[in-house]
Amino acid sequence: MDGAKLDDDWSDKYDWVTIFDAAHDQMRPDLCLKEIYRVLKPGGIFSMVEVDGTSNIYKDKQELGDAAALQYADSLFHCLPLGSNSE
Repeated sequence: MDGAKLDDDWSDKYDWVTIFDAAHDQMRPDLCLKEIYRVLKPGGIFSMVEVDGTSNIYKDKQELGDAAALQYADSLFHCLPLGSNSE
């Protein structure tokens, strides 16, 4: 499923939409978020949990310690290929 192209008949259908650690994997997260707004009912709730990191590995190392290396490796070997291979 492409988060940037949800089913047309889902407009105003959902009370609650959630993303857990996945928005950064989208090729076009802006379009994904736009689609989420479209499928939410008026007054619906959107919840999102995302990675606490930056594009600066040095700053991440200072703030996150050794966990920054794991986060960088996960991003390099999982998130980047996943987001880059979306159609």
